[in-house]
Amino acid sequence: MDSLPYSRSGTYAIVLAGVRDAYRVKPGTVARIDLGERHKMECYAEPISIMWLSEGNAADVEKARAYLTANCEGLIEGARGWAVYVYPTEHPDPIAAAKLAAMEANAPPPASQAPEDLYVSKPARGAHTSRSRRPARPSWERAGR
Repeated sequence: MDSLPYSRSGTYAIVLAGVRDAYRVKPGTVARIDLGERHKMECYAEPISIMWLSEGNAADVEKARAYLTANCEGLIEGARGWAVYVYPTEHPDPIAAAKLAAMEANAPPPASQAPEDLYVSKPARGAHTSRSRRPARPSWERAGR
């Protein structure tokens, strides 16, 4: 068993944490949704944490590790890098600390797995792609009437 952090009360906050890949609109890009364009997306790592017990002992830590080794694939779909993080009960925010530790332990995926033009398609048929192109004027406007 790994050494546990010091706790005045002898109990520990046990947190399961991992990382999953999520997608967001790439900052600084503009999509003309009215013309059928889609946003450019980028992949980023999103931390996930689950509180196992707020006050547990060394035996509970071992139970959490055993559960994680048996069920790590089925906790949350698409998550990776699950680990058990143990903090003293006196810790002010063990869930946030576990999220930070999971982010440090799991680097984001390489750029080859998340291409820049993910979910980007061509504009809809007949859509104007440039602002300088305007639809043709009616015949009475062209004749100067």
